[in-house]
Amino acid sequence: MKASRRELMRQASVLVASFALTRCKPTEVTAPPVPDASAPKPPPPSAPGKAFLPPQRATLDATVARILPTDEEPGAKEANVIEYIDREVARPEYEWLKKNLIAGTVGLDKNANRLYQKPFVKLGPSEQDEVIGQVQAASERGADFIKILVLLTLEGFVGDPAYGGNQGNVGWTFVGYGPGIHEHH
Repeated sequence: MKASRRELMRQASVLVASFALTRCKPTEVTAPPVPDASAPKPPPPSAPGKAFLPPQRATLDATVARILPTDEEPGAKEANVIEYIDREVARPEYEWLKKNLIAGTVGLDKNANRLYQKPFVKLGPSEQDEVIGQVQAASERGADFIKILVLLTLEGFVGDPAYGGNQGNVGWTFVGYGPGIHEHH
């Protein structure tokens, strides 16, 4: 039996949710951490910065909407995943990640213009999927860009809303945690 894309994302979201709840840095993870519900989480930035210029943000927003599309259930758009990504990548320790994501947006637009004579954000869903696939297959750097964006999309979808994503707790509801869990005021 073939699993649907949505079901695969649900299963991956549950895994990412366990990591997102612990707020571990990727470079520190050598083995899956055991969540400690009593451990305090770091506070979200009080005045979150922005990492991307509006055209870069629009391209990334369109890409995460293809990674976790809206169908009968909410997707990356409804969860405001781009806000999570933009805030996280604005942190100084993620400058390398910001550069990777900006380079990825350039690759998406170059491929979109080459294939369709339009920027990525102006393409239809199937055209965007084709461009994403081409960027992913073109090089190791392109494959890494897509892997990173998938991980960030899932983190933004199921992470704590205080960090900018999971708007309205849609990610928690999607994976079965229900609204209101761990809400910050």
